[in-house]
Amino acid sequence: MKAQSPNLVMIFTVLSELTSEYNTMTEKNLMIRQLEHECDNFTHRLLLLLLTFVTPIDRGDIPKLSGSINEVLDCVDVTFDR
Repeated sequence: MKAQSPNLVMIFTVLSELTSEYNTMTEKNLMIRQLEHECDNFTHRLLLLLLTFVTPIDRGDIPKLSGSINEVLDCVDVTFDR
């Protein structure tokens, strides 16, 4: 999740910039898509790691938190496409 948080902040920064810099839409779209894919990859790696790693907090909470962050990023990606 530590790796997802900066992407979450960045994706909302890019979305915010889009509203004032509409002429850079293609560039922003590519950036949002890349950040969303990075978070998808992180979530996948995290779930694989949880199969063998002993966690300091409830094992079930980690995928829920990571999945929630990923859902927010997916929603931003879909919003941008529309």
